[in-house]
Amino acid sequence: MNAVLVVLMNAVEGREEEFATWADRHMMELVEMKGFQRARRFVRSAHGNSDHRHVAIYEAGEGQMDQAITSLRKAKDAGLISVSEALDPATCFMWCEPVSELVAEQMSCGSRPVPVGCGRVFACTTRIAGPEPVRICPPSERSNRRPPISSGRCSSSRRR
Repeated sequence: MNAVLVVLMNAVEGREEEFATWADRHMMELVEMKGFQRARRFVRSAHGNSDHRHVAIYEAGEGQMDQAITSLRKAKDAGLISVSEALDPATCFMWCEPVSELVAEQMSCGSRPVPVGCGRVFACTTRIAGPEPVRICPPSERSNRRPPISSGRCSSSRRR
């Protein structure tokens, strides 16, 4: 995973639609800049406890966080970034760098999550087949080591 710019924001009261239109356009502006790869907006669910209702996550290209920051600063200084009056000024942002492998619940070893995309063939994955999970590999073969791919003994699968 690459570095991300996380932006926490709110719309000015009564200007939610104007904010959403601007936020979608603004997201495209940033993704077109050097260093940025992709972006996505989120809205807080009923289960959140933040004062911010909206979140935007902008992902920098592999190893391009510095380039993305430079592009963003230059565009801001040149007045090339649109800012809407529908955006509440109490916006927070932070650049974040990954400190762990990406972990996904559907890839697991018993109850232990296994990193996704780390180049391993998971020798301890379970698959739901009917009411009971089916173990693909016997317990003696459960490990994070990479077994030969051609062995046919173990394979990665997803819990369904």
